[in-house]
Parts: sequence; C-alpha cells; structure tokens
Amino acid sequence: MAIDATVGGASSNSYITDAEALSLVAQMFPSGDSAWAAATAATREPYILEASYLLGMGQWKSRKNDTAQALRFPSTYMVNDAGTLVIPTEVKRATAVLSFELYRDEDMISEPADVESVSIVGSASVKKGSGGAANRGDGALWDNFPERVRAEMRRHEWRSGSSSGRRYDPITRTTT
Repeated sequence: MAIDATVGGASSNSYITDAEALSLVAQMFPSGDSAWAAATAATREPYILEASYLLGMGQWKSRKNDTAQALRFPSTYMVNDAGTLVIPTEVKRATAVLSFELYRDEDMISEPADVESVSIVGSASVKKGSGGAANRGDGALWDNFPERVRAEMRRHEWRSGSSSGRRYDPITRTTT
C-alpha cells in the first residue's frame, strides 16, 4: 500500500512520507542504522503505516480537525502562521521513531507488514476497529511504546481511559 501523507485527507494513511521518515531518523539517530537507510521505500512503508496507525489509536486530549479525515491528526487548531492545517512536528518525529523501532525490532510486533492486526510485546493484540489495547484503560499500548515515542507525544497527553469507565474507539468514533 502506498503512503498517503495528505494532511487532513480522507484517505490519508500516514503522518509522514518515506522521505520524511528517512530524514527524521537520520537527524534523531545520528549513528543511525545503515540497513534502514539502505532499505527500499517498499520495505520501510509497512513500518511507517503501522506507526501512524498505532499513534492514531490513542485517546488524545484534542479532537480531529474534521470527522472526514482518515487519521487522528491534525487536531483542531493545528495550523501554521498562514492558517494551513499541519501535522505537529512531535507527531511526525514520534511516527519516524516508532517506525524505525518497529523496523529494528522484529519481535516488537507480530506481523510487520500487516496493518490489520498487530501485537506489541507485553500487551494484548490490537485489531483495527476493536478498540484494542489502546482502550483497555491501563495504557498497555502506550506503555509499550519506546520511551522516545512517549516523550515526543507527551504534549498531546495520551488518555487511556476515563473516570466514568467509558471508552472511545477512534476507528468507529464511538464511545462505549
């Protein structure tokens, strides 16, 4: 599946392009990983898509800018000085880090190329539309993200549950 990183797009499937992933990983991991840089875009794409999907599963403190957009970000009021919607830098950086870490650690997920189902080591299996571990209320998915991903996303405050016990499913956009 090709990457569509259109900001706020109805068919977008990634927060970053392959070129952005390469650039951000090179900046954030100066010693880098020559295998990541040497890999083809087709090899990196499933990891970039999976990272975008996983980050979108969280319950973040802000709302989608438009209910028609496919991805969780941009959120309401995420605009640049010209008033154009943007994906925040920390979301792009978190996506790059998570995709790189998923690539480097094959055991971190069960099926790297399968964006329908993923299992983070130490957490429950997550399936699209199921609410999965991100919504179990104990932050299982969030807790299993690499620390560098959590550090990038802290500004958006992952919420793994509410005091009412109700859970929000970002895929179906329903609260149960």
